[in-house]
Order: sequence, then structure tokens, then C-alpha cells
Amino acid sequence: MKYVLTNAQMRAADKYTIEEMGEPSLALMERAGIALADEAEELAPRGKIVCVCGVGNNGGDGFVCARQLLKRERDVEAVFLSGKCSPECEINRSEFEMLGGKIADVFPAGKISLIVDCLFGTGFHGEMEEKAAMLVSQMNAFKSRGVKILSADIPSGLNGENGFAARDTVEADVTLCIGELKSGVFLNDGIDFSGVPKRVDIGIALPNLEDYARLIEREDVRKLLPKRKRNSHKGTYGKAAIVAGSDEYSGAAFLAVKAALRSGVGYTTLFTPETLLASYRLKAPEALLEPLNAGGRVAFNEETFEKLLAYDSVAYGMGMGLCEDAYLGVKYLLENYTGKLILDADALNALSKFGKSEMK
Repeated sequence: MKYVLTNAQMRAADKYTIEEMGEPSLALMERAGIALADEAEELAPRGKIVCVCGVGNNGGDGFVCARQLLKRERDVEAVFLSGKCSPECEINRSEFEMLGGKIADVFPAGKISLIVDCLFGTGFHGEMEEKAAMLVSQMNAFKSRGVKILSADIPSGLNGENGFAARDTVEADVTLCIGELKSGVFLNDGIDFSGVPKRVDIGIALPNLEDYARLIEREDVRKLLPKRKRNSHKGTYGKAAIVAGSDEYSGAAFLAVKAALRSGVGYTTLFTPETLLASYRLKAPEALLEPLNAGGRVAFNEETFEKLLAYDSVAYGMGMGLCEDAYLGVKYLLENYTGKLILDADALNALSKFGKSEMK
């Protein structure tokens, strides 16, 4: 399972690794640049590579990448957003230049196979100044002509904390997150701009593993699903209840039932308004159906809701519509149900609207 860190968590991990573990920041930057160079060669085995470098440590990673590619006899140049560099960036910029590396403030002429975006890191927020915006615009123009883009840590222009994109944001093919995956890659606009997110370990230690969000992938889910025995039946695999739907929002209940059936649960029962039962009999014949009716919406009835307590899991709220009955059902389940409970959509809306007075 992979961790997903906020900006503050990543800064704390960097500080812990450097100050407590005694790992030099330049050594970490070297490993980051090597990892970028490896990924760059995988994406572009041939052709010219251009590293677009800013003035911070993200730019330093880019200059290490360019230097490593130069040592491997690749055709590589750097485009530099001139300004006062961080100490680590300045050291690696100088080393690349001393090896004969070409640095310019504009893209070179001729065909380019890959751009390595090291303009801004996870700390970027707001909008870009004119020159940086122009470089991002040019990178995206190259992409529209078939040039691949590899972003270091996060596409330049994305907010590393919340994933909101600036007006000018790099559209990456691959984002190589250094150390750990970053929250901005997965939130809001991040997923659309980051391409394929990857993670590379460069030796940054995580001091508080329990504090971090985790990325759940296909293999993680596969491990959670019990192995099917040949000598078994549907009763072996549990019972799920879906309490959902209304005349106005009938699709949500159907989608929830199909998802439950697809997960492999043995019995799935849909509790929904009686007006919808006929259509669901045809759409999901595998599901059991229970009416909970109040003029086309789910009604709270303690006698009926008591049946839910016998289920292994309950999903509640999808497409129910915002009404007090929805809240009474949530309240009952929170007070009485001990299985796995999923509250979604109008369950949460009802809690927010009708539950405030009782929570005071």
C-alpha cells in the first residue's frame, strides 16, 4: 500500500530525514535526479530530451537529471527560468554547465522527444508570472504535437495540497512523485493533469506512518476479498442491504445494487419505495426487494429498519432525496447498527440539515 502525503507532511519527512537521520539534502537530490533520468530514458529511448528547470529544489532535481543524461551520452539541454536559485539548485546547475551542458531560456530548435518538467514543485500556489506561464504554454504546445512530458513530483501549476490547477498548468504524461505520492496529484484537477502517477523511493524516512493517507489499488482490494471455496453457497458470502432511491432519483439505487452484486456478496436486498420495485425486478433479478414507501421516497419505519440489523453491511442514502425520514433512518442506524455501515449522498445531507439541532 502506498502513502499519500500533504505538503506539510512531506516537508516534515524531508526535515526528519536530513536533520534526524543525517541524510544530506544534496544526496537526496542526486537520487531524485537519477530516478528522473531513468524514467526519462524509459519514456524516450532515443531523441532529444529537454529539462525545464525552475530556481528551487525542483529545478535542482532537473539539473541532476540533465547531468545524468549527459553522462549517459544522451542529447539533452536545459531550459532555465532565470532567477536566484536555492543553494542545492545552484550547485547542480553549475555542475551541469561545467560538464558542457547547454542552458538557455528558450526551447532549442529541432525535434524534441521528451520534456522533463522541473519548473515548480508541490509548494506552488496561485498563478504563474508571465515568463513561467509562457514556458508552460510552450510545453503543452509541444505535447499537442506528440512530445511526451515527465513531471517531477507534481505537474508545474498544480497546487500540491489540493490539486487545483493554475490557469497555466503542465499536462503531464507521467508524474514521478519523489519520495511519496502527493495529495495534489489525486485531488480536484490533479488527476486530469498528472497522467500516470508513479512513486520513487529516494530514502526519505516517514516518522509517523499512522498519520498518512493511503492509496488503495486493485491489488489491495484483491487482498481484502476472501478466497472463494468450491464447497460454498451464497449464504457463505454475507448479506448486504441497500437503502436507497426515490421516484426522482431512481438510478442511484440500481447502480448501488449492481455494485454490491459485482463485489460478490451472497445476498443483496434493496430497500426502496414500492413505486420502483417493478422496474428493479427486471433490472436486477438477483436482488431481493423490500418496499419502504412514502409517496415515492423511502420512509422510516422502525419495524422495517429493525430488519437491517441482521445484515453484515448496510449502504444508506443514495438517491433518497433530502427529507426528515432520511435523517430518522440515519439516526436509527447510528444508534443501533453494529455492522459495516456506509452513509452516502442524502444520508450525509440529512445529517447536516436535520441533525444539527440534536447535536447542540
